[in-house]
Formats: sequence, structure tokens, C-alpha cells
Amino acid sequence: MRGAALFLAAVFAAGTVPALAAEPPAGTVEEKDTNGDGKVDEWRTYDGHGKVRIQRDRDGDGKPEVTIYLEAGIPVRAEADRNNDGKPDMIRFYEHGKPARESLDTNFDGKWDAWVYYVNGVKNLLIRDRNFDGKPDAWFYYDETGTRVVGTKSDENSDGVPDKSTGTVPEKETRQPW
Repeated sequence: MRGAALFLAAVFAAGTVPALAAEPPAGTVEEKDTNGDGKVDEWRTYDGHGKVRIQRDRDGDGKPEVTIYLEAGIPVRAEADRNNDGKPDMIRFYEHGKPARESLDTNFDGKWDAWVYYVNGVKNLLIRDRNFDGKPDAWFYYDETGTRVVGTKSDENSDGVPDKSTGTVPEKETRQPW
């Protein structure tokens, strides 16, 4: 999970998605060499209405692994293909430019098996399907910094109801996988 977070964090490192002064006409695609190796590794597609799709090739193979969607210069969604199969295995949604929720396919089988919720851009809850049966069976609650787990719940008998909890957890969890 940490690698996935670092992957998108690197995408949004300071200065990597600069604001635009004036948007090019709809359908315009800009190609850039952002790492100076002489090969295009970023494509920006404009819709003429303030929406931009940025695709990035992070491994130098000429194919984008990361796609970022901006509206008025602010990220609203990002997708990542971490195993280079051409399909997103991580998707993150933003609210007011801050992470709000994300889904991950951690075993690359084409099914979401981890869901992360953020509060004010800080990780608050991670829900996992640890046995990959399509149902959540572990909930990890984070502190206000989003770096330390302060409580857990688990469904040990796969009936869809948490059987065990440790640390600080809410009595009832309303957020669900999506």
C-alpha cells in the first residue's frame, strides 16, 4: 500500500502540475520531455473548457502509466497502471484538490481489493479484502497525520460483519468499498 501512495505522491510533487495561463484550443495535445532524456514522457490533452488530461510515462517505455484529470488546474481524478498491463489498478478521486478516496487492485487480478478514505486530504481509513473473495475483511483506522494505525477491525469468519477490533475504532462504520 505504501508503494502505491508514494507512486501518486511522486506524480504530484511540487511543481509537477503547473497552472496554465491560457488553455490551448480543444483537442490540442502537447508533448513534453520532462526528464530531459530526449523522449516524450508527458502528454497533455485539452478539451477547451478548463479540463485537461495529463498522461505520464514514468518508466521510459513510451506508454503512460499515470493519467491525471484536472479541472481549472485542480486534480479531480488520477489513475495508475502499476504493473504495465494497460489497465488502471489504482484510481484516486480528489475534492478541492485533496485526496478524498481511492481504490486499488493490489494483486493485479482486475478486481478492487483495497479502498482508502481521506479526511481533508489525510488518510483516515483503509478497507481491505485480504483473501480476495470480493468482500472486505479488514479495516484500518489512522491517526490525524494519516501515518499511524490507531485501530483495526477484522471479519475472521467471512460473514461480512467484523468479529474483532483493537485500538480506537468507531462502533459502526458507514463507509463502504465502492
